[in-house]
Amino acid sequence: MRQKPDKDTLRKLYVSLRRIIPAAERMKADQKITDSVMARTEWKKAEIICLYMSTPDEVDTKPLLAAALNAGKTIVFPRVENGQLVLHRIISVTDFTRGVYQILEPKKSTPIVDAASVDLFIVPGIVFDREGNRLGHGKGYYDRLLKGIDAPKIGLAYAMQMVAQVAHTSYDVPMTMVVTEK
Repeated sequence: MRQKPDKDTLRKLYVSLRRIIPAAERMKADQKITDSVMARTEWKKAEIICLYMSTPDEVDTKPLLAAALNAGKTIVFPRVENGQLVLHRIISVTDFTRGVYQILEPKKSTPIVDAASVDLFIVPGIVFDREGNRLGHGKGYYDRLLKGIDAPKIGLAYAMQMVAQVAHTSYDVPMTMVVTEK
């Protein structure tokens, strides 16, 4: 009987696989994902959107940030504070600084926004399934942030990050949908 890989093994595997996507293929996929998100009713209707600052091997969120700023939407980004994600409003790319994990996050001086006021969450992940379950980096930040939130939650991923099933618990918050280039 074959044993299923544990979460840490899956994380390492899919982070490695994501890193070897050729640059040209990644750019095309990023554009398709961006276009797909922006075509969704959830994006068009949202006045307050929570984004995350992508790392080089994740779906690029900078075009979504630019589009949202140009459309006059209120944009919030998470910042790690005392082991929790706190949402801060940003109005410019100058509002960012390197955070705990060397990922760009809002400066502490930017205004805090209550998660309950957000109309749409764009969420990162390493692996997703068709039920919206996700495997993140294992710290539980997004699950704690999104617990009890009714707003739509869109996971961004490359098609190769989709698996048949992600092990999950009652603490895990599923995505409303996952958008890939496919």
